[in-house]
Amino acid sequence: MFGTSVEDELARPVLTDRANLMLDAWDDGLITDEAIRSWAGTELLAITDNKQVPAWLLDLVQHGPHSLADVGLEWRRSSGFIVRFAMRATRLDLQDRSGVERFARWLRSAAMGQDLSDPEVQLGYQVDHCLDDLGSVDLAVECVRQELPALVERCRATLAAVLG
Repeated sequence: MFGTSVEDELARPVLTDRANLMLDAWDDGLITDEAIRSWAGTELLAITDNKQVPAWLLDLVQHGPHSLADVGLEWRRSSGFIVRFAMRATRLDLQDRSGVERFARWLRSAAMGQDLSDPEVQLGYQVDHCLDDLGSVDLAVECVRQELPALVERCRATLAAVLG
């Protein structure tokens, strides 16, 4: 691209990767509109060349994530199951029954068709068995409460690797 430095070109994918993660967290209800706008403002201030400011970043700062909902952004990719699981799992309060129930219901559908060798997916299938085959929300909640703590460090490592 004419007029950009190598550093600018290397930084652009990092910005869009982080934007994808932030937008996924917002889509999942894990962070607020204001948190997205604040993050976008910080990113905007870090760009030293005004010519390098992407229009979508300005939209996020000015209008929030809803402004991008109907816009086809070529860089916009949804994070994979493992990353989304990690985002949700590390923020889940296991004492909040309704939160655990929402997590279980999300996990049941999100894990389907994923790689069964991943322990996160295995947990999803266990939760699915509790909810669908046994018809018990109580068993699903207990399953999450028992099995999730063993996965939290793995989740943190996943997020650290993705966020850098």
